[in-house]
Amino acid sequence: MLKDAGETYLAVRRAGGFKLQDDALYLNSFARFAIAQGDTHVVTRTAIAWARQACSEPQRATRLKTIIRFARFSRATVPHTPQGVCC
Repeated sequence: MLKDAGETYLAVRRAGGFKLQDDALYLNSFARFAIAQGDTHVVTRTAIAWARQACSEPQRATRLKTIIRFARFSRATVPHTPQGVCC
């Protein structure tokens, strides 16, 4: 679910002219991490735990911002996303 949603998100944003090379790396990394946790959607605690793995505070912020944009997109496009799950 997360990997497919991530690919859809990237395709839609790229169609709008964004390159999203770093975002693709972050989303794939996050999806692997979240799936290993047993998550099927973006869960706040998982996103924070994943972002904490970054070496610096600016990189943690970048990771979270990337996942927040993805979560908002998912929430708007996937009607069955549970309440309280997205960032």
